[in-house]
Amino acid sequence: MSVVKLFPYDITPILDMLPAFDDLWGEDRLRQTLPFSPHKNSEVIHLRRQPGSRPRDILHQLASVATRHHIGALAVAIDEICVRTEGRPARAMLVRLSPGGVIAEHTDTGIYFTNTERFHVPILTNPKAWLTVDGEKYHLAAGVCYALDNKVAHSGANEGDAARIHLIIDTHPESPAVLAG
Repeated sequence: MSVVKLFPYDITPILDMLPAFDDLWGEDRLRQTLPFSPHKNSEVIHLRRQPGSRPRDILHQLASVATRHHIGALAVAIDEICVRTEGRPARAMLVRLSPGGVIAEHTDTGIYFTNTERFHVPILTNPKAWLTVDGEKYHLAAGVCYALDNKVAHSGANEGDAARIHLIIDTHPESPAVLAG
């Protein structure tokens, strides 16, 4: 399976924090400006990543460190999801896809993605926000943690009237892959 529904997660404390991040959505434009990026329509707030990353290095860095946004309810969420999925934290980010936004089909490749697993927790969504993973279309419900195989072809879109925001956490697995069964 390419998407596995794992467990409910209380997103209320994260929802309470979102207004404080309003001015940060346009701060990091790396995903929008990389040539051939499938993420040109999405905005990101990095919670954990390697600081000072050069675009050509981003797919090959295994290390991640806490950044200034790894605080409060977001720190708790990252830690709890890592414990529940038996992994160590790697990168984490909030990703917003505005109405009409599209994430082009792509497959995540490189040393980093070979050695990490990806989890999505939708924070805000609408019925017309969807992902296609390995040819299957999914609507991910808010307040649920999902394992997502980003090593296969995947894409997304927000055809609704409201923004879609996901907390995305990558982990270094400590146990067999959750997507294996």
